Amino acid sequence: MLKKRGLDLKAAHMWFNHVVFNKSDTRFFFLARTRKAGGSLETGMFTANIDGSDLFEAIPYGSGVSHFDWRNDKEIIATFQNKGGDGKKHYLLKDKEQDFRLIGEGRLSFDGHCVFGPDQTNYRRPGRRG
Repeated sequence: MLKKRGLDLKAAHMWFNHVVFNKSDTRFFFLARTRKAGGSLETGMFTANIDGSDLFEAIPYGSGVSHFDWRNDKEIIATFQNKGGDGKKHYLLKDKEQDFRLIGEGRLSFDGHCVFGPDQTNYRRPGRRG
């Protein structure tokens, strides 16, 4: 998957963290991370079925994805830098599709802890008003 794009990670130490299950526990996402020589992180997000099958690169490796939440069984909100973008922003995406919809333009242009409320429509950054 990553090798097809010319990313050779043989010499990199890669680890997985932030495993989060969708609302019905049928799929999960996780971050795959490596650390560059200068100390910065390279990160991508992948989704898969509970048994590890049907692996999908939800957010391209190297996009700096850092905060996220499942909205429901199919949709994910995440903060990352989209190709050609000018900094990290919040995007809504559907699992198994790389169709990113920018949300909160002008209001959510920071790296934040985005979560959904019980009604699946309100997202907020805990600890911050406004």
